[in-house]
Amino acid sequence: MIPDSSVQIKLWEELRDIGEIVPYYSISLDGGKTIARTVQPTYELGLRYAMFDPLQGEPAIIPLLTANNDVHLYIVQFYTQPLEEFQQAITAQGGIVHHYIAQYAYLVEMSDITKTKVATFPYVRWIGLYHPAYRLEEFMLDNIQNAYQSYPLKQYNIQVLAVEQKTIVSERIRSIGGLVNKADAGKILVEATLTPDQLFQVIRWDEVLFVDRWSPYETDMDIAREIGGANYIESLAGFNGSGVRGEVFDAGFNLQHVDFQSRPLILHGNVGSDSHGASTSGIVFGDGTCNPQGRGMLPAGQGIVGDYNYIGLEGTNRYIHTGELVQDPYYGVFETASVGNDRTTEYTTISADTDTALFDFDVVHCQSQS
Repeated sequence: MIPDSSVQIKLWEELRDIGEIVPYYSISLDGGKTIARTVQPTYELGLRYAMFDPLQGEPAIIPLLTANNDVHLYIVQFYTQPLEEFQQAITAQGGIVHHYIAQYAYLVEMSDITKTKVATFPYVRWIGLYHPAYRLEEFMLDNIQNAYQSYPLKQYNIQVLAVEQKTIVSERIRSIGGLVNKADAGKILVEATLTPDQLFQVIRWDEVLFVDRWSPYETDMDIAREIGGANYIESLAGFNGSGVRGEVFDAGFNLQHVDFQSRPLILHGNVGSDSHGASTSGIVFGDGTCNPQGRGMLPAGQGIVGDYNYIGLEGTNRYIHTGELVQDPYYGVFETASVGNDRTTEYTTISADTDTALFDFDVVHCQSQS
């Protein structure tokens, strides 16, 4: 039984035909009367640095990137999926639960005394330090031995654990001689230019979750519209975008194009002129006046445009910009962006900040791979 609750957890192992012993758990929410869930868990922690079952051994880390007594962030892994009762118990002992980590773990900030108490909880499987090595993009790790040649002075995205920590981290970066390029780069992002020594200090701070390389915005969609289905939907059900308001976030636009004169594009901040944004806005909202074969996906929709050349430079950051979209006077329900940072298949700090916007604002966001 979980203390002060009606939750009951059962742990056991079973022997498979092939001789493998596998773990199981079940959860009851009513003191054992009924079983809410039975699971065969996998306890491999999914960090970008490595995937590992901590009870089978932790990955090797060089001393430079190993946590010392200056680090108070820990990975706390449980035998079962994390439950609200687990978080409440950790908080009651003075710990701060920050993030979920796959599989079955929380990232927790806590003192040594709190760690000792949490380790006694019967549902805690393992506790380990959140090493600085776990917070670095692979490029910096792969070139750690020649850091001053590979990244002697570079701009980074620094993902913090809480909104209010952006100011704290920015001030500390300045105190060690770093350049803060943007203290409010997103909901949980700070942009800063650092030497390797400064970078290796920053990744030891308890406010920092992850650091990867910054990149300027760039265009991603270079070809004409090649997707299908819009004509079929319109002919079948009459869907043409009427009543739908959305934003094209891109690199400048052609506001005077004849395809936008039936419903002039609404400007969301300052915008410039560029063929890329002119193309993508036409793909979404062009009404086909110039060429009926060039009608957009939502030819009767109301287009809104935002220019990445201004957002974050003379305007607000992209998180705030997205939040504005769902409010007066825009009332947008979606945003599409064929521009962004460097294209990648990894989950980056930019990905994380975008996810916070999607959770915070009622908007659909379609983003090219960047």
